[in-house]
Amino acid sequence: MFGRLGMDIDTAIKSYGEVFEAVFKDRLRPEPFNEDGEIQPMFDSSILRAAITRVVESCGLPADAKFNDGSHRDCHP
Repeated sequence: MFGRLGMDIDTAIKSYGEVFEAVFKDRLRPEPFNEDGEIQPMFDSSILRAAITRVVESCGLPADAKFNDGSHRDCHP
């Protein structure tokens, strides 16, 4: 968030909080295992994708922007 998105610390903390709240607010199921002992997801990955997309787009980048586009960036303090 600092380097690629150019966020300052306060904005990054706020964004992490928003992503955390969106992703972990509701569980798909109470336990990570089904009746057969197989691992099942507890959270919806589509919600994570949507939250990350919102953060990226809020920084003025397209949703499909590459993490490493080859540009040199300095992190904000």
